[in-house]
Parts: sequence; C-alpha cells; structure tokens
Amino acid sequence: NFEKLTVTAIAREAGISNQTFYRYYTDKLDLVLQFSFKLLSSFALIYGDNSTWKEVAISILHSVKNHPVLFKRLIEDPDGLDMIIKSMFMISDHFTGKPTSSYAGSVWAVALKEWRKESFKTPVEEVYNNIRNNQPAVDVVCDEELCNKCLVEFENIRLRHFCSADKNDD
Repeated sequence: NFEKLTVTAIAREAGISNQTFYRYYTDKLDLVLQFSFKLLSSFALIYGDNSTWKEVAISILHSVKNHPVLFKRLIEDPDGLDMIIKSMFMISDHFTGKPTSSYAGSVWAVALKEWRKESFKTPVEEVYNNIRNNQPAVDVVCDEELCNKCLVEFENIRLRHFCSADKNDD
C-alpha cells in the first residue's frame, strides 16, 4: 500500500540512508513525481521533441501498461494518482510550454482509474480514443481564433440537432 509506505522503507530497500534520500527528494511523493515524469516522458527518446499529441499519449499509455504493478498501486492511492497527473502536467509544460487544463487532467485520471479496474486489459488504442474524445476543446485547438470559431459554432447548434444525433446512435 503506497499510503503506508515510508521514506525509511524506501531508503532501506534502495540501500541508502534517509539523508541520501532527502538529498534528492523532498518526500515520497516527490520521488513518485520525478520518477513518473521520467518514465512517462520516455516518448522523447523515441519520437524526439516534435512528437504528435497522439504519439505522446499512446507512449504514456504504453508506459503505464508496461508497469502494471507500479501504476495499479499509484492509481489506487489518491496521492499517487495526483502525482501521475502532475507529472503529465509537467510533461505538457516542459515540451510545449503550455500548461494543461485541470479538466484534461480529470479526463486522464478517470480513464486511468477505469483502465486500472480491469487490470489494463483494454487495448491502448481504445483507451487513447476515450481520452482523445473527452479532451476539452481549449486543450486540443491551439489557435485561439480557431478555438473561438469552434465554440461559436457549437453554441449555435440547434437543440433538435442533438436529439436527432442521439437517435442516430441507437
């Protein structure tokens, strides 16, 4: 259980003193944050700094799927999940210079929790599509003018269009 894990236990398992641990990390959450950032940003080694959003997202999902025990435990713990999401915010800021919205973080958090519930069995591409389809427009459309145009267009859709679209989905 991550919540009950202590710095002393981490240091003992790593074969270092508490003092050495604190030289590098402020606490166990800082360790998780830094580790998650490095692991989840490994896409840069594969795709470089000109990665597409899809490549980044799929790479992050593969990192999670390839370390199921670690991420299962982190996702189950509210502080652990928070550190995963914060590391993703750091990735966005580091590689794009643009912060991620808290809503986008919530989309990822919900998707990761659902994925964890079924032991990461859903294919990565399907989880990616779920995340992509729920991203807020302001995070997806970088150009402010284009974003405003999309939002104005959305604002002016007639209610009957929504109803007819739902009927077509059945």
